[in-house]
Amino acid sequence: MLQVSKHIRLSSHGRGRPSLTKNNDLQLLIDNEIFCLGPDRKTSRLSQLQEFTLINLLAHFFTERDEMNKYTYFEVLFLGREGDSFIHEQRLRLLYRLASYALQFPVLQLYAQISLWLSKVGSSKPYAEELVAVLAEHYLKPADSKIYEYLLPLETSCPEFTVFFVVYATRFMPINRPMAIVFASHINRNPGYFLKGFRDSPHLADIFRQEVFEKMLTYLLEIEGEPASDTEAMNYHTAIMVLLDKWSSTIKKPLDINLLFDPSVRWSRFRSDALCVIGSKSPAASKMVAKKLETCKVPPAYASLISDAQARTLSSAC
Repeated sequence: MLQVSKHIRLSSHGRGRPSLTKNNDLQLLIDNEIFCLGPDRKTSRLSQLQEFTLINLLAHFFTERDEMNKYTYFEVLFLGREGDSFIHEQRLRLLYRLASYALQFPVLQLYAQISLWLSKVGSSKPYAEELVAVLAEHYLKPADSKIYEYLLPLETSCPEFTVFFVVYATRFMPINRPMAIVFASHINRNPGYFLKGFRDSPHLADIFRQEVFEKMLTYLLEIEGEPASDTEAMNYHTAIMVLLDKWSSTIKKPLDINLLFDPSVRWSRFRSDALCVIGSKSPAASKMVAKKLETCKVPPAYASLISDAQARTLSSAC
């Protein structure tokens, strides 16, 4: 680690600033002395305990680095073998474990470097999906645990990463209670900043609007019981309403809302509220909702709520 720091300090002076990811001597040093590759270059000499010790050491290392060169350290350590697929994958595997560990250590500033890297990669590689799968396995699968709470500080320390998490988590597992709580918290904390992430990364917006939002709606519409008595359900409901209300003002392509007009879907206050929000956007949207509901048998109580919302929208346009 001292040698890595020395190389980075030296490279930070002067105009040239050569790429240390392409410095073969330095990368060999990292292979042999940090990741401890074996003679065949395909296996590690580290035991499980030694690998955990390395992860702990890396967590301390990134806590102590100065902000100016932090991404350089990240790049040199984890991205310096992109030309060698096997060694590169080995480094990424350890990075994913470090990222999971960093949530509890905590060294949340590591996620700023991760988010910058994933933004540069874009849709060309599956790295974001792979990392989110690891985090979902560790923090969302235990449905009866509160370990998911370690994911919540990301919304303030690195809100950029929360967009990646919400987009890819449902590819790994269906929405459960912990995932719903995390999604709601990430979205509600700062909706404008959250949606800005989609505006800046259209490929993430496309995945969300075509795949994820329908899954989120399905989970909402399957919630049973009295909404007002369930804080978690109301927070999730609020997140959906926020997305329906603010999405079109930030992203041009629309969300998939067809599920709300499916005659086979159970009616609930959540469903009627969603339709009211959609219809309130404009007179044209209000008429669209009314037209699509013609094939649905709407219970009188909900029909009244939707009609009142439509009337308010039309009167405000006059």
